[in-house]
Amino acid sequence: MGCTSAPPQGASSHAARSPPARDVLTSDPHEGCCHARAVRARRWTRARHAARAQAPAESARLAPLADPASPAAVELAELPPEVGAVHDGLLAEPGDGRGAPFAAWASVALFSGGLSDGPTTAFAPSFGLRLGVVEDLDVEAAWGLLQSVSSVRGVHEGGMGPEPYAGSVERVEAGNPTLSLRWAHAWTGVSLGLGVGFAVPVAALAQAPTDGPSAAARAASRLAHEVWLGMHGGLDAWRFLPERASFFVPLRLSFGGAFGGAVEAAFAWAVPVLGASCPGSVTCGGEAGAQVAADVWFDAAPGFRVGLRGAVAAWQLGRVVDLRDDARVQPSLEPWVRAHFGPMFLVGRATLDVGGPQGLEGPNGVWALHVGGGAALPGDDDGR
Repeated sequence: MGCTSAPPQGASSHAARSPPARDVLTSDPHEGCCHARAVRARRWTRARHAARAQAPAESARLAPLADPASPAAVELAELPPEVGAVHDGLLAEPGDGRGAPFAAWASVALFSGGLSDGPTTAFAPSFGLRLGVVEDLDVEAAWGLLQSVSSVRGVHEGGMGPEPYAGSVERVEAGNPTLSLRWAHAWTGVSLGLGVGFAVPVAALAQAPTDGPSAAARAASRLAHEVWLGMHGGLDAWRFLPERASFFVPLRLSFGGAFGGAVEAAFAWAVPVLGASCPGSVTCGGEAGAQVAADVWFDAAPGFRVGLRGAVAAWQLGRVVDLRDDARVQPSLEPWVRAHFGPMFLVGRATLDVGGPQGLEGPNGVWALHVGGGAALPGDDDGR
């Protein structure tokens, strides 16, 4: 049976259009069916007309965004992402857990100053590479070199009697290449990274002296490594310690967005390798290292970040010389800036040793200017 729409005989057209109210329990069910269908049809018609009336207004509201150069589109593009800027792999440190599929960077550090052991000028390039293995896991390799010119003087006590030496000595020293595996994960406004790494024992002092010239080379080599450590505030000492194989575990916690910060810590264990310098007065065994650092930053402009790091590094923990603890502790401050342009980024920082054996207030104060840059391929998950 179908619904009938014809009105009863004698009924007016108005009555046909406006059927009287029925008791759904006593009325003909087929008449109720027709009434329900009519009601649904009228509601659908009203909704369709309302949508048509609203469409021009919605189009007018979205029209400014269709033009990328319009003020509305520019304003929308400059809004910060839902997650904090700490997740920007081009502004944050490599350890911030962005998991970029590939990143590479290089930098140079410069120092020149008059130390108590002799005036020294140093130029230190370094290189790094990071490759994403799987999500939240990457492998990182880094290496550096140092070229230095030092004025040294002293006396070599040889079999032929004292032999004085003095002069300017140029040295090229290799650092310890490092290879690390790092896990890092980012949440909204927070990221945590943890890694484990190994420093290959490549760095070495010049050969043991046999005469005046070789004694000068040895002194300049030792001074170069000391300056190299100071140029980094003693941080990541395993990269520069000569004749040591090191295992290290870094940790980093980052938080915030356009204004944020990070806390870092690392622990290391270094062991001497064959040929390590271990004179009779030195207990040459395993040595521990530890460091802690804190960063704060703010975004001065889109794509431009300014920050300050304070750190304390310790190395040679457990080393004994002449029955004395020979541990080294070096605090430092490091203002820095970082900018990115598409996949490219630039970094500048100044390392200032404060206090400790290489503090600027002492006779062996060390500082360094670092300039570098690199590129990072964006990931597919967050539009980097």
